[in-house]
Amino acid sequence: KQWYQRRVRGECNFCRDLTCAVKYDVTAMQTGITVNSVLNRKDLNQINLYNAEGKQIGYFKWNLKSIFLEGCIFCRTPRSKSILKGEENEWNFSFVGGQVVVSVGGEELYRQKLRRGCRSHYEDVQYFSFQRMSCDSYFKVEDEMERGEKVNPTCNGHCEG
Repeated sequence: KQWYQRRVRGECNFCRDLTCAVKYDVTAMQTGITVNSVLNRKDLNQINLYNAEGKQIGYFKWNLKSIFLEGCIFCRTPRSKSILKGEENEWNFSFVGGQVVVSVGGEELYRQKLRRGCRSHYEDVQYFSFQRMSCDSYFKVEDEMERGEKVNPTCNGHCEG
């Protein structure tokens, strides 16, 4: 497993180009997407989600105040001792059996079963990319993931190596 810096805002036309995305069957894999980032209550981190044809079908956003999956979930971020304000935290997002699961530092914080329409809308997530995140944030590259050519340790030259 390797760690790579995430994309910075604006690169790759806001990551609509699959060369800036990671191919990964999010709904079939138990491991989900693991991200290390520093959060606050104002700025939202965002993971864009794409189907097999490369069409953006939604996004997942989070900060210290809220978690939401476009069109399906909007809730307050659960309070937890494992979320350290102003420090780097390891977040994991997965879609397991029609449920969204969010963990921080290995501790499950949130689990929500998706309604029928939401479940069917998001069941074909085959790619993901990042938006509105800094060069200080990283994601874990699992064995099952295929990185687009611009997904590299320097964010295609936007961040230091």
